[in-house]
Amino acid sequence: GKYSSGQYTYKIYHLASKVPAFIRLLAPKGSLEVHEEAWNAYPYCRTVLTNPGYMKENFIICIESLHVPDVGDQANVSTYS
Repeated sequence: GKYSSGQYTYKIYHLASKVPAFIRLLAPKGSLEVHEEAWNAYPYCRTVLTNPGYMKENFIICIESLHVPDVGDQANVSTYS
């Protein structure tokens, strides 16, 4: 595609050590682990956050950004309908 080359990263955030102990006790196994896949094909970037250990396919956050050479006055640079 138009932005098919770039850098791909895959990260796993282990959040259990970042929350209070009582939340760790209440949280189901796998629920405090977030997986991040990111594609940086500047000027286009895409990040997808999932929780495959607990929520499976029921949880996904997709963030897409397009960096354009202006001060933010272009309308609909992502061509969303």
